[in-house]
Amino acid sequence: MNAAHSENLEFLKRIRGCFGSPRMWSSEYVFTGEAVIERRGERIRNQMRISDIVETSARLGSNQMVLKTNNSKMIIQIVPSLNEVITKLAAEFNANKTESERQHLEQEARQKVSRFKRLRLIGMILNVLITLALGILIIWWCRKHY
Repeated sequence: MNAAHSENLEFLKRIRGCFGSPRMWSSEYVFTGEAVIERRGERIRNQMRISDIVETSARLGSNQMVLKTNNSKMIIQIVPSLNEVITKLAAEFNANKTESERQHLEQEARQKVSRFKRLRLIGMILNVLITLALGILIIWWCRKHY
């Protein structure tokens, strides 16, 4: 399962409520957080557990969302009330994602600074050791020749 698919499933789990068109004979979609249920009237027409979904896609031109499991497919008509919920959740989801990305970048920056400080410290220690070694060499050479 790739990251985009798991994000899609997590997004579907956040949708809660009953969405349908006021037209007679139209389907009504119930999102419980665990399953998506398609009802027509009082009869359950299709039911799909979110954890069983293997593919999600959207047909934006026809306002449809397609959910597929290994053995079934559900086409959801995106009615205005569902569209409003999806839009709101997408904004929250993207804001959270942006916040987590920002935190990740800050952590990487702190690690780079930490590495730079370590390298600078190692350079300073090497500089002191080389200076000390040169001092000892000069003192030894001066004693030997004078």
